[in-house]
Amino acid sequence: MLNVNSKQLKIDLHSHTSCSDGKYTPIELINKAISIDLSVFAITDHDNMDSIEIVKDVQIPSSMTFIPGIELTTRSNLLDDADFHLVLLFPQLSKGQFKCRQIINRQKLNNLNLLLQGNLYVREQRMRWLIEHLKTQHQLEVEWQEFHDFHLMNAKNRQLIQRYSVAKYLVHKQYAVSVQHAFDKYLYQDIPSQYFQLEEMIKLAVNMNAIPILAHPLQYVQITPQLSKISEENSKVKLVFLVNSK
Repeated sequence: MLNVNSKQLKIDLHSHTSCSDGKYTPIELINKAISIDLSVFAITDHDNMDSIEIVKDVQIPSSMTFIPGIELTTRSNLLDDADFHLVLLFPQLSKGQFKCRQIINRQKLNNLNLLLQGNLYVREQRMRWLIEHLKTQHQLEVEWQEFHDFHLMNAKNRQLIQRYSVAKYLVHKQYAVSVQHAFDKYLYQDIPSQYFQLEEMIKLAVNMNAIPILAHPLQYVQITPQLSKISEENSKVKLVFLVNSK
């Protein structure tokens, strides 16, 4: 909640839809935001921008501002073996009450989307490795084709295959009683992967006139000075720290 000129604004700049690990479709979530009278609202799905296309024709009331975005999983040399979740907001694509006069760099936005498409392939290879790991290390009767068929039948975003998808599969196979139980019992290990670099993604965001926001900043209190240095090294980079409960 934010007070501006004695008016209270309800703002949520970090939300997920069924295009990643959220419950509602993009349109359903926007309708939820409208129903609770949010003033500013952003959809920031994990590692994909599918929702931007889905909601492009949705009418936003004049009392609300909707900002498309994305949440990228990145790594940095600042902290070994730690994920940095970087939210990028695209105010130039906003709809509703406030409009951004700045123009987004469409070419760089397309380049980001190409990177994300490549990341989908890498993610699928990781999930293949995970299914094999569950077979060999935990002696579970799981198969890639069976899992993939289950995913296609049950996922709202069929392109996005992730550990959450595997967790739901393990519940279906009765190896876990809930998604959280599956994570705690089987999916706690780190999976070999390639990650976007935090610093490079921040620079990419700035070059396309997006706003970079570090989610979950309380997890990185011990390296706040180093994170601040990223901004100092490039006068165009202003890394925002987003504090929320997610």
